[in-house]
Amino acid sequence: MRKKFEAVKTALKTSGKAETALQRYFGGRPEVVLAYLFGSFVERQGAKFNDIDIAVLVDDALMKAAEHLGRYGYAAFLTTEIAHVLKYPEIDISILNRASPLLQKRVISQGKLIYARSEKERIAFETAALSRYADTEPLRRIKRRYMGQRIERGLDAYARPGID
Repeated sequence: MRKKFEAVKTALKTSGKAETALQRYFGGRPEVVLAYLFGSFVERQGAKFNDIDIAVLVDDALMKAAEHLGRYGYAAFLTTEIAHVLKYPEIDISILNRASPLLQKRVISQGKLIYARSEKERIAFETAALSRYADTEPLRRIKRRYMGQRIERGLDAYARPGID
């Protein structure tokens, strides 16, 4: 079974079939605004990836209905559908509507856009996401400094003093 998936991994990575299949799939989903490939599938050369990370922006007006598509929510529904489309079981879906500014920025800057319902919607999302990332940078800086101080004192990064 493992050899079978290694062959599938190589074919998906080298032929571009994954992108083509995903573009076709997302083009048929009216609730999907944007879809990106990111993570090791995009960043590593050859077939050196374990899972396929996909980030999806869902139309806010259709999000509630989309959540009811599958028994376990929309992300689980998409995971199952895409695993079937690609014939590869290791799919990790991130819903950008609910993602942190840090993940949104990573997807935009290091990922690969594979589907956009419209260029206008892509620009609007990416502009807003990068703005949120910039707005929250001071908070991340404070958190890193605080965690560094706790670690220097030999404390757990998240444990509360006196309760450890």
